[in-house]
Amino acid sequence: MISVTKDTVENALDEIDRGLSLAVPQKRRSTKHCLLARDKHYPPKYVVMLAYLLQNGAKPEGLSGGDPSNEPLRNLGYEIKENCRCGNNCNFIS
Repeated sequence: MISVTKDTVENALDEIDRGLSLAVPQKRRSTKHCLLARDKHYPPKYVVMLAYLLQNGAKPEGLSGGDPSNEPLRNLGYEIKENCRCGNNCNFIS
């Protein structure tokens, strides 16, 4: 299982919210589940990947969506909305 800290998840959310080069690309948006944080929807897999990158300096290998991405966030106290299917269109515009 991928391990990230709450601080690195918060840093990843900061990067996404600032819309920097690490903002959520269209192809990385959620297809089924959303991380609910800061009154927004975020793609869990992308957030975990970005947090891991910020924490370790490299992307995690073999990270998949669903539980492998959602569980590290749940374990940190974040809420995951199942079957959201919004594609994060409620937050992010490309």
